[in-house]
Amino acid sequence: MDMNLLIAKAEKEVFKIFKEKANTHLVFHNYKHTVDVVKHVIEICDGLKLKEESKSLVTLAAWFHDVGYLNM
Repeated sequence: MDMNLLIAKAEKEVFKIFKEKANTHLVFHNYKHTVDVVKHVIEICDGLKLKEESKSLVTLAAWFHDVGYLNM
């Protein structure tokens, strides 16, 4: 599967998860924070000149890094 397509699907899925399981008690672990983390992860990967495969894997991890907090 094309990694860019996979990342786009991950973004949509994470948005859906946050929308369905919104937790008002989580001030920091929210969708906006996740988007910010992804943005900065991409900047860091570019700065480190990571290969596209590594950059894609780290970006996927960034999209899902806070999803577990929604089950608390």
